[in-house]
Amino acid sequence: MKTSITAKQLADLGNVTIIDVRKKPAYDENPAVIADAQWRDPAAVDDWGAEFAGAALVVCYCVRDHEVSQDASAALRARGLDARYLEGGIDGWKETGGAVEPKANTKDQ
Repeated sequence: MKTSITAKQLADLGNVTIIDVRKKPAYDENPAVIADAQWRDPAAVDDWGAEFAGAALVVCYCVRDHEVSQDASAALRARGLDARYLEGGIDGWKETGGAVEPKANTKDQ
């Protein structure tokens, strides 16, 4: 099973749940998120993972696709979800021209 997804692949998808799993300090210092993303605390994935059980595909991203998003997506896969991490994270997404929006338009929990 593929565990990552490219920015281009994500941009071409329709039915996907996007979860911002940047650590709180990184999340707080950046005013933007990928459009329609929901922030969740990566350290609490065991607490919130079940709420995405019905999702067709879940994509997690952090700043650059290192261990934070990789670990969160692995934890979700262990729950049986089709979960992947975004290659390059939000930085890579922006470099490829991916849309971002102000955090005020998102749901943070």
